[in-house]
Amino acid sequence: LDELDLSDNDLDPEAAHYLAEAKALRELKVLRLANVKSTSFERLGKASWMRSVRVLACNDQPLPHLLPRAEQLHTLEIAPSATPLAKIAQLIAANPPPSLLVLDLSKARVDDAGLAAIAKLELPKLVSLVLPRVRGAFSTPAIKHVIESKLGRQLVSFDCGIADFDRLPG
Repeated sequence: LDELDLSDNDLDPEAAHYLAEAKALRELKVLRLANVKSTSFERLGKASWMRSVRVLACNDQPLPHLLPRAEQLHTLEIAPSATPLAKIAQLIAANPPPSLLVLDLSKARVDDAGLAAIAKLELPKLVSLVLPRVRGAFSTPAIKHVIESKLGRQLVSFDCGIADFDRLPG
């Protein structure tokens, strides 16, 4: 199995145990956990197959449990959540994925404080940052701060929905 989407489900401890032990998931590439309710993300984080996951889509709750083991993670998509982006940035900073290339925040709740926190992240391989295309969610000075940060200068692709700031490969 290459892709597993458990979005919009409840994951009880028994199900988390069986998923963590599932041989069919040993080469899992894409894991989607948007809006999953569970107290067992720690169990999933300990699964041996977590090392092979390359794309992870989730809200903030599973991040502290999954990021430490996601050695090959190249794309992190933050699912819609009420959690402020500044808190999500803290969770990423606590366990920065070493191979992360793309941080997709297009569905996240982005504001100026969150962008300031994102600008401080140290993700040496990050080449693409995607923000929501929602006018008024964040200010022009906050976008400029990200672009001028160390993280912003290393980006090949920066998509914020504002033509003057977008930097798309072409």
